[in-house]
Amino acid sequence: MRFLFKSHSKLIIFVIILLVIGLFAVIVHEWLNQDTIITHTNNSPIADEEKEMNTPTTTPIEPINRNFSIYYLSAKINAPVIANVDGSKPNEYLPDLLNGVAHYKHIEFPKITVDGAFPGEVGNIFLYGHSQIPGADMSGYKGVFNSLPNIAIDEIVSVFYQGNEYRYQVKESKVIEKNQIEYLGHTEKETLTLMTCWPLGLNTKRYIVRAVRI
Repeated sequence: MRFLFKSHSKLIIFVIILLVIGLFAVIVHEWLNQDTIITHTNNSPIADEEKEMNTPTTTPIEPINRNFSIYYLSAKINAPVIANVDGSKPNEYLPDLLNGVAHYKHIEFPKITVDGAFPGEVGNIFLYGHSQIPGADMSGYKGVFNSLPNIAIDEIVSVFYQGNEYRYQVKESKVIEKNQIEYLGHTEKETLTLMTCWPLGLNTKRYIVRAVRI
């Protein structure tokens, strides 16, 4: 009987030791999990959100060329400019508009004179490009100025010319009639005028953005 009692006592002690070890393991496991949660908190969605808020929404890229191009990142305009195009001759300007944005050259008409100014010169720098019906073929600069109406007043448009960047602040953005040719005319200040068809892709009216050099 004593032998059985002693054996039984040893078994109880052994079980107690196992329970203590198990309890200790559970405590250590919970502690490690809590430490992991704290570590995750430092990379929590809130921290990620704060990081995202401090990250620019657009990434600067190089203009398509620095010889003559127009660049406006948020409106996704980054196109070469073809200089000295005769905007009165469709057979001349239509092929050029498939290669970029056209620069209206200096021409003296009976009722108006087109400056044909270049960046850095006083006068009207008149650039015009295609727009396209949304969802249609956008290749070959067919929709290069589709986002023109998205450029807000006071925003900055850059034009690169002969290796230099010229910045213009938008002062006017609106729909005009096709016969409002005064926007082609001379300006006393260095002015950038951008034009495309309106509604997008349709030859009904014109959309104009006008900006001054800063």
